[in-house]
Amino acid sequence: MTYAHGKFFGQYIKDVKSQVLRFDSAGQFELEIDLPGIGSVSGFRNVSGNHDVFFSFKSFTHPYTIYQYNIKENKIKEFKELKLKFNKEDYIVQQKFITSFDSTKVPIYIIHRKGLKRDGNNPTILTAYGSHGISYLPRFNSSNIYWLKNNGILVVANIRGGGEYGSTWHQDGKYLKKLNSIKDYVWAGKYLVGQKYTSKEKLVSLGYSNGGMLVAAALSHADFCNTVIVGAANTDMLKSHKFTIGHFWSKEYGSPEESKTVFEYLKSYSPYHNTHSIKNKSIFVFTGELDDRVFPAHSYKYTAQLQSNTDNFTLLKTYDTGHAIPLDKEINLSKDADMYTFIWNSIGGGNKFVF
Repeated sequence: MTYAHGKFFGQYIKDVKSQVLRFDSAGQFELEIDLPGIGSVSGFRNVSGNHDVFFSFKSFTHPYTIYQYNIKENKIKEFKELKLKFNKEDYIVQQKFITSFDSTKVPIYIIHRKGLKRDGNNPTILTAYGSHGISYLPRFNSSNIYWLKNNGILVVANIRGGGEYGSTWHQDGKYLKKLNSIKDYVWAGKYLVGQKYTSKEKLVSLGYSNGGMLVAAALSHADFCNTVIVGAANTDMLKSHKFTIGHFWSKEYGSPEESKTVFEYLKSYSPYHNTHSIKNKSIFVFTGELDDRVFPAHSYKYTAQLQSNTDNFTLLKTYDTGHAIPLDKEINLSKDADMYTFIWNSIGGGNKFVF
């Protein structure tokens, strides 16, 4: 909640997107502010002597932009936009609510170029996080634009375990309910194939950190895609608590030392312990050599286990980073280039790309 010129501005999250309501000085509701689209906002503060407030807005196809909102006229206008070589009007961001295995409605974002044909042949990246109560809100990543420009589809699944719908949504995807989030993710993948956005051969499952564990666990759980990108992931859920600061995650996942029930539950989805069902997949595993949040040995062990099954093509790439990558290293590293090269080779992409 912010205050400027006798008005309160309440910023809320409604169905995984920002909503801003305006109230008078007594707290009485006045109106909902019409935002530039589906996205995330912050600000609504006054930095001048007039009746304007300023806020930032970003979305999957909308780079970070500062807007000016006139309180008297209830109108917004663009103040400063990050300029990039693409036209955001060429793309569409839509939200769907899929039905998961237990009839729970799970929101997913589907982003693609306008005029897309749903013929089951579109290269598609499906990603999610679903843990620690963290909400995966609309955000801008310039590398996604490269994917969209080349007629790819980007899908973000807001599965249980995140904070998109508060504490209950988080609790329903953690500890002895972690399989809910894994199944939500699998059902999202099946929805995309069933609705002919893509096919099993063109669907890419991508995750980082807990998202990396998620996509690796989903790979063992169901055969719904052929290409998987596993980044900086906990893959041995029975040893995770023994590496560096892994014991802190026991509140989220549980500890195998806690009870036989927790041990067996962790083992049921632990990626390292469930590779026997994985056949004929292309799997790109990457990690930071200096990662003390998710120890890189997880990635080393998981890759070795997968490579022992000759039906899978598994590539491990390490980078001179920790879990979080500083901007200067992000610029100099070839991580995104490595990842997209692997993806295009896996799904049979062409050799002419738009940048």
